[in-house]
Amino acid sequence: MSVIDDYDAIERAVLLYVDGATKNDLTLVKRAFDERARLFGGMMDGTRYDIDMPTFFDDMAKEPLNSKGTYRARVVSVQQFGPSAAVVLAEDGCWGGVSFVDILSLNKIDGQWKIVNKTFTHTGG
Repeated sequence: MSVIDDYDAIERAVLLYVDGATKNDLTLVKRAFDERARLFGGMMDGTRYDIDMPTFFDDMAKEPLNSKGTYRARVVSVQQFGPSAAVVLAEDGCWGGVSFVDILSLNKIDGQWKIVNKTFTHTGG
């Protein structure tokens, strides 16, 4: 696989998460993440989050990011280092008006790029 092919596969994995969030389709979101992934970050209320994937998926099922129809996201940067990658993703319109910047760590596992960590910060709303 060439560097360009890997780059495209990395972006597809991230866009699978974005597509799932946009469509409120948890099945797509789950396909983007490795089941052992974790999420770390802070929300607007100052609460620190350190959660596993079952908790993240439960939260998304209860309150989808695009519940108000305003969610959108853009890949800001992609850096690949062999079988590892780091992607910066900007998200706006979460739950109507909340914004985040995510740093997604990906790893190529059994030939598939998967998100293995999501670190996020609240940037507005």
